Amino acid sequence: MDKNYHYFAVKAIAHTAGFGEAEAQAIATYSQYVDDYNETKPRIFEDVPKRAVPFCIHDPKKNKWTLLSVTTCLGWTDYYAYMQEEKQRNITVPFHFITKNPLSEYTCFGEHDKDRHTLRVEKADMKGSTRFVPLISAMLCRARDQLWIKWNNETIMRIGMLLHIFADTHSHQSFSGFWGWENHSWIYQVKDKKDKKDITKKYNRNFYYTLPSIGHANVNTSPDDSFAIISLAQKKDEHDDKYSKTISKDNTERFLLLSREILDYLRICLRKNPVSDSEWDNIEPQFRQALIEARGNDVERTKKWQKYFPGVIFKYDSNKVLNESLSLANTQMSTAEQEAAESIGIHPNVFALTGSEEFFMYNILAYEIRHEVNYGNRNFDSRERHIVEAEAKLKEYMQLEAAGLTIGDKKQDSYL
Repeated sequence: MDKNYHYFAVKAIAHTAGFGEAEAQAIATYSQYVDDYNETKPRIFEDVPKRAVPFCIHDPKKNKWTLLSVTTCLGWTDYYAYMQEEKQRNITVPFHFITKNPLSEYTCFGEHDKDRHTLRVEKADMKGSTRFVPLISAMLCRARDQLWIKWNNETIMRIGMLLHIFADTHSHQSFSGFWGWENHSWIYQVKDKKDKKDITKKYNRNFYYTLPSIGHANVNTSPDDSFAIISLAQKKDEHDDKYSKTISKDNTERFLLLSREILDYLRICLRKNPVSDSEWDNIEPQFRQALIEARGNDVERTKKWQKYFPGVIFKYDSNKVLNESLSLANTQMSTAEQEAAESIGIHPNVFALTGSEEFFMYNILAYEIRHEVNYGNRNFDSRERHIVEAEAKLKEYMQLEAAGLTIGDKKQDSYL
């Protein structure tokens, strides 16, 4: 899915559920921010909040703290990074193509493994007990319980982030976050829900078919577009050159069902009953028309969503979120600050004086989500594992910086 759902639809749903403006905005913001937080560089701070201490490396001599960002997305310019299994395990799968069970329970990662199809996303729901629902559903149930125990920024942020992952199971169903034959796909046809016109040409299928089969790369954004009716072909197994598995989806109808499920979940978070059929029938047309009509840039989308939800304020800017809500203050350094950074062996572009509590909280929650998707919900020494990972990554990053390279340069060279 894209911002049209992760932010705009989720904001309308949270408002409809009964959340106040601040909470509804926070839920929608962190739902969308999972797609925007592409920070990869380690950050050096003079001080960190107590909650973040276990996730930072402390240099007692310089009294500096290093946090390795827990990236939740990569841009299209980072496509070579997407091709690494490490990035797939730590970014694409946990936050966008979550498996039904923790990755530690799977053994089918070989390039030619016949069971790779089990890595494909399955549409999640909230039915059943937490012992029997998909991993993301169980995580959302626990997040709801945590909200009931303690209502604060952290529990609200966690719900927003998890709703992103949950929503993606509805659009990314039948694809995996890995690079493998299970994602080999082809667009048959795409129609516009609004007028039923064939818009297949807009998806440039001949080009996208040639990309590495990671997620739904071969079929462009067709599974994510809320106005699209899609017909796709996919391999049943590695040797299925006829692409005999067919996927037919009316994204609008699918996303409407999802919207009601999220609405019920958020109402339960507020200790309200789920909406009745008659209540849903009254508000469903608004969601339907917004999902079909809202497209284009943010200004155009905002006008459409406000047309159908006039009482809701829609305002999202990923740069503003990073600079304010997840602030990295004073990243524009003076000459003296640059010299100070270089004197302790830190490249100036990774230096920051202060960061907001929300910035650290987002990274901590992202790490916890990533860990659970990889290893399951069990007790673990988060500090020990994260510090080991962070120290290794920081060493690699500094070596590349010293050589005048970036991580992207290194990875690209390894694939050319």
